[in-house]
Amino acid sequence: MRFPRVVVGLCLLAGVSASACVRAQAKAPEVMPGLATPEPPERVIVPTPVAEPSEPTPSPPATPAPRPQTPVASSRPERTPPVPSTPAAVTPPPAPPADPAPVQLLQTTTLNPTEVEKEIHLQLQAAQRDLDRVKTRQLSADALKQYDAAKGFIRQAEDTMKAKNLALARTYADKAASLASQLAR
Repeated sequence: MRFPRVVVGLCLLAGVSASACVRAQAKAPEVMPGLATPEPPERVIVPTPVAEPSEPTPSPPATPAPRPQTPVASSRPERTPPVPSTPAAVTPPPAPPADPAPVQLLQTTTLNPTEVEKEIHLQLQAAQRDLDRVKTRQLSADALKQYDAAKGFIRQAEDTMKAKNLALARTYADKAASLASQLAR
């Protein structure tokens, strides 16, 4: 009786293995057709009318040879510099002034400097009021840096006002006021 059991077992094993081979075969991938791209539309170029000049214009002054341009792939159209209609007289650039002091370059040109000083003082007072309302113990590291920067701008504005450089003092006061208002929120 052993023999039939072994034969039956071998037959079952052969049947299972044969059915496994039938199922395990890979399917060949289907061949997909490539995408067909359409042709670009035809371009219609409309000629622009060229206005004839009413008076003959003199030839433009001689310009230096154009430098070679490297082609750049861009969708923007090229801009060409306009041709001057009248020749400009070539004048040498004015000589720079003899080493002006930097303070003189930054001074304001307003008619009433006392009004500008009052505006700067009011702006600095508002900035100081905003900074006084801020609780520095509750500030993060970045906010504390901004607080210190605002204080520094206030000091710089006061120093430049003493030097009568109102334009620079106004700039420092603006920066201090904007930082202080942001910190007060």
